[in-house]
Amino acid sequence: MNQATRFEDVPDLNAKQLLAVVTIAEYGSFTTAASVLDMSQPALSRILQRVELVLGTKLFARNTRRLEITPAGREFVSVAERMLNDLQLTLRNVGEVAGEQRGQVIVSAMTTFAYESFPRVVRQFRQSRPSVVIRINHGCNTEILEDVSRGIADFGVLYVSSLPETIHCVRVRQDPLFVVVPWNHALARQKDAPLKLAELRDVDYLSLGHNSHTQRLIEGAAAKAGFALRTVVVAPGFQDVLQFVRAGVGVGVMPGEALPKRRDFAVRPLTAPALSMTIGVISLKGRHLTPVASRLIKMTTDFLKNRLSAKGQPTRREDAA
Repeated sequence: MNQATRFEDVPDLNAKQLLAVVTIAEYGSFTTAASVLDMSQPALSRILQRVELVLGTKLFARNTRRLEITPAGREFVSVAERMLNDLQLTLRNVGEVAGEQRGQVIVSAMTTFAYESFPRVVRQFRQSRPSVVIRINHGCNTEILEDVSRGIADFGVLYVSSLPETIHCVRVRQDPLFVVVPWNHALARQKDAPLKLAELRDVDYLSLGHNSHTQRLIEGAAAKAGFALRTVVVAPGFQDVLQFVRAGVGVGVMPGEALPKRRDFAVRPLTAPALSMTIGVISLKGRHLTPVASRLIKMTTDFLKNRLSAKGQPTRREDAA
């Protein structure tokens, strides 16, 4: 037997103790944490003392003004959060066997995929697993990474930029960028033709903000071309940009995955340079996934790999909703 797996070498800690430490770290106060956990402050203090005794180190430093987490405490809380999330997922899926038809899968995905493509994956998935509950969180790359890293989500779908070493990523395909233009705009006259980046000089531009990977890519390319985009609106997401395009406020740039099938605006492929973003499916390294979660990851990955890159080709105006 491996010495590290001997019974006496396993720390004598339970889930309630982990939850107590995580709650103290979250609220930074014994009083608040005790109230949230519905226990007395002395009882909570004893739990923390017990955990620190087992670990042989202090997790929090107390001073007259506030409670501060130590470096060791920060590391422990990160692991404890992941263990608690994994335990909750395991309890929800306990009893699963090979070919099992029950359980829950939590997916964190970029909003465009969650709205446009993922419903089709789910429809196919439910044909063989109708009793599985799928919970979907959508947001920006940072939120998706946090969900997967903390064990809140089984896997995530995002545009790949920099990823921590703890994340496993399958890069499925490149998603080219397109310019979306109001129908009455001068740039819409050649609606099927590629549009050079330089043609966006001196055009009213709808930005996604500097935190957007797409926006940083566009601004970097424009800077290399010797000009700055003339931003008139900073919108929180692709769907918001499209609303301003429909209103005739300006033009925007977005990946093909973000484009709806039926459109009431013109779409032109961006060129000179042609830019694209990498779509990836991520999961936490070393995390055991349930059979149903593994199956949904495979179906999602296969769907994205097989998805036509021509998705961004424009729909004729008379066919648009």
